[in-house]
Amino acid sequence: MKKFYLIVCICFLVYSCKNETSVSGDTDWKSQPWDSILAAANGTKVNLVMWQGDPFINKYLSSYVIPEVKAKYNIDLKVSAGQGNEVVKVIMNQKETGIKNGTFDLAWINGETFFQLREVEGLYGPFTNLLPNAQYINFENNFIGIDFQQKIEGYECPWGN
Repeated sequence: MKKFYLIVCICFLVYSCKNETSVSGDTDWKSQPWDSILAAANGTKVNLVMWQGDPFINKYLSSYVIPEVKAKYNIDLKVSAGQGNEVVKVIMNQKETGIKNGTFDLAWINGETFFQLREVEGLYGPFTNLLPNAQYINFENNFIGIDFQQKIEGYECPWGN
């Protein structure tokens, strides 16, 4: 099961890639075929912000996920610390100033942060239906399809459950 969710996460990483020098921030990624997204992702850097308070998760990311993403997709995954209110503040500030390509590409968030970001329209999506492995995720399951008493509606992809 862990491997399945890793694959989903990797697909999300690839889908979320951007390269300021060659991929336009105005590209409508939702209309692109997966092969085009993979091609555009090659050689890019993805910034993931997340809580780093669990040494086992940190080790898993640094010793397995980061090297696998690099080996399979030639993507440099950079992980930095950040959580909850910090993520919401950064996204709100960037939205208010009109920044389209923000500080980070992905955020590992909890339910409360998901709820807050949905309230301020601070998440990209819906996107989960575009992921190649989406067919294997039961989004109708309330444990997956609802976060913090709010339907995810394609704005969040499961990571570890």
